[in-house]
Amino acid sequence: MNKDYQWIEFYETLADKLLEYKDKRKELHTIMIELSQDYPLLNYLHFERDDWWETKNYEIDPFTIMGAFNRGITDKNRIKIANIFAETFDINVPVPNDFAGIPVLFNMSSIFGDNGSILWDLFIEAMKYSKTNVGTDRFKEGFEAAVAAPWNGLGTITMGLYWIRPNYFINLDSTNMSYIQTQFNIAVPDKNVTGEGYIQLLNEIKAKIPDLTFPEISRLAWEDTLRIRGENKYSPGLSVENWQCLLNDQAVFNTQSLEIMKRLKDYGGKATCTQLSNVYGETINFYNRGASALAQRIHKATQCKVYEEDGTKRWWRILFTGSIASKEDEGFFYWELRNELKEALNSVDLTEVKLYALDSIVDYSNEKYDKLDFLKEVYLSEEAYDTLEALLINKKNIILQGAPGVGKTFAAKRLAWSMMGEKDDSRIEMIQFHQNYSYEDFIMGYKPKENGFELQDGIFVNFCRKASASPDQDYFFIIDEINRGNMSKVFGELLMLIENDYRGKEITLPYTKDSFSVPENLYIIGMMNTADRSLAMIDYALRRRFSFYEMEPSFDSEGFQAYQATLNNETFNKLIEYTKSLNLEISADPTLGKGFCIGHSYFTGQEECTDSWMELIVTYDILPMLKEYWFDEEDKVNSWVSNFKGVLNAKT
Repeated sequence: MNKDYQWIEFYETLADKLLEYKDKRKELHTIMIELSQDYPLLNYLHFERDDWWETKNYEIDPFTIMGAFNRGITDKNRIKIANIFAETFDINVPVPNDFAGIPVLFNMSSIFGDNGSILWDLFIEAMKYSKTNVGTDRFKEGFEAAVAAPWNGLGTITMGLYWIRPNYFINLDSTNMSYIQTQFNIAVPDKNVTGEGYIQLLNEIKAKIPDLTFPEISRLAWEDTLRIRGENKYSPGLSVENWQCLLNDQAVFNTQSLEIMKRLKDYGGKATCTQLSNVYGETINFYNRGASALAQRIHKATQCKVYEEDGTKRWWRILFTGSIASKEDEGFFYWELRNELKEALNSVDLTEVKLYALDSIVDYSNEKYDKLDFLKEVYLSEEAYDTLEALLINKKNIILQGAPGVGKTFAAKRLAWSMMGEKDDSRIEMIQFHQNYSYEDFIMGYKPKENGFELQDGIFVNFCRKASASPDQDYFFIIDEINRGNMSKVFGELLMLIENDYRGKEITLPYTKDSFSVPENLYIIGMMNTADRSLAMIDYALRRRFSFYEMEPSFDSEGFQAYQATLNNETFNKLIEYTKSLNLEISADPTLGKGFCIGHSYFTGQEECTDSWMELIVTYDILPMLKEYWFDEEDKVNSWVSNFKGVLNAKT
C-alpha cells in the first residue's frame, strides 16, 4: 500500500471494532468515560458534566470517537490517541504516523450533534453500503437526519463517513468541493443536498474520475490548497523603510493611491473591491485599476520581484496577499495589506487624504443626532422610543423582532445614534449571523497566514477592546439575524459575560490565557425576522440574556401618515389601505399570524410617488411574499393579486 494511504487500514479497522458495539452502546459509553478519566487528551468530552451529554439514554456515537484523533491537535497527540484506541479495542494493524490530507474537526466543535441514535443509524447503514454499494432508503434518510441535526451539517457528516470508509465516501468540505468543481467540472451540491443527491455525486465522481480513489482525490485537493498557500509566500522584498520612502514619493503614491490605502487600512487592512466601493464610494474598477497601476509604478521605482502565474504578471501581489472571499461577503477576492506596508502606513500622516468619495461624506459625518431625529425617521411613538432606550440601558442587550419590512435594521442603527448623540459609525459594529458562524469568527481562532496559521481575535473581542479603551463613550454591537446563530457555540465562555450583572468581570481566554471582560459601555442590539419559517424555537440562552421588543407595521403612526401626506397620491393611499387589510387577514390566519405582516418600510424613502415605483413594490416585494405564505391557496393569492393590480391599473 502507498505510504500516503497507510492510515486507511487503521481507520477502517477501528470502524469495524466500533460496529461490534451497535447492540452494546452503553458498554461503549462506559469505556469512553473511563478513557476520558484516565487520559487528559480525552477530557474535552466532559463526561463529568450531566448537562453536556445528558443522562437520558444517551450513548456516545462512533463518529465522535473517530473525531477524537481527527481534530485540530498536533500529530503527536493524534498518534497518542490512536494508540490508546488500538490498545482499548484490540486493533492489530499499524497506527498511522502521518495524517496529511485527512480532514479534521474544529476543536470548538469536536462532538457530533444529536442524542446518538441518528448517528448510530447512519453509521450502521454506511457500513452496509460499503459492502453492497447500494444506497438504501434507510441510508439516505439517516444521512439527511444526521446532516440536519444541530452542530453537524454537510461537511461534518461527510467527514465522518470518509473516516470510517474512505474508499466509499468522500468528504464534502470546501477544499474538496472547490477542487472537484474546478479540476473535473463536476457540479457540487449545496449544504441542503439530499441522501439521494449525495449517492448520485459519489457515482458521478467514480464515473468521471475512474483512475482516482476518493482518498487520492482528497489528498490532491489538500496538496492543491498547499500549493495555493505557497503562492502567498511570494514577497516583493520591500522593507518597512522602503515602503515609507515610496509613500512619501508623490510620483509613486499619487492621490488616488493614497485614498485606496487609507480606505483599506480603515476597513481593517483586508477587504474586497466591492466592499471598499460600497462603503467608501467610487467604482470597483477605481480600486482594481488603481492598485494595478500603483504596483507597476512601485516595480519601476524599485525593480522589486513580480509574482507571475502562467506567464501573467500579478501586479496586485506587490501590495497585498490574497484569498477567495467567503460566500457571505460581498465580492470575490480579498486584498490584505502586506505587513511591511501596513506598518509603514501607520507611520505616515494620512489626515489630509480623503476617506470617502464626495457622494458618501454626508452619510459618515459625525453630525448631531438625538431622540427627535430618531422620531422623525423611525415611525415609532415617543413612548415606544422611551421604552426601547430604557430596556437597552437596563438589560444592555435587546432584540428587535418583527415582520419583514418593519424597519428593524433601520431602527437599530438610529437607536444607537440617538443614544450617542451623534452619527458616529466608528462606535458601531454591524454583522449578520448565519448557521455556520463560529466561535473562531466571533471570539478567537486560528486563521491562515502566509507562513501557516496565526491566532487572531474575532470581531466581538476586537470591538470589546475598542469600547474598553473609551469607557466614557457608548458602543453598539448590532447583530442581524441573531437567531440564526448558535449562541452557545458562537459566544462560548463569553456568553455569561454579556449579561448586565457580569459586565466588567474578567475571565481567562482559553487560547491566550489573557484576562478579558465585556465592558459596561457596550450595548448589543439584535434583529430577528419572525416570518422566517426555517428557524427553530429561540435558544433559551438567547431568550434569558436579552429583552425582546416587538416591532409592528406602523402605517397608522403619526410619522408615516405625515410622510404619506407629503406624497399626496391617491393610488398610494389606496395601496396602503389594501396592505392594511391584507395584514388583518394575515394576522387572522392561524398558520401565519402578525409576525408575517407586511411592514411599512417597503413603502418609505421616496420624495415623489411614481407609478413605476409602486408597481415595483407590488410586483417584486408584496406578491412574492403572498405566494410563499399561501403557496397551497392559489385562489386566495389570485384574489389579492387582482386587488393590488386593480389599484395600480385604476384610472384616477
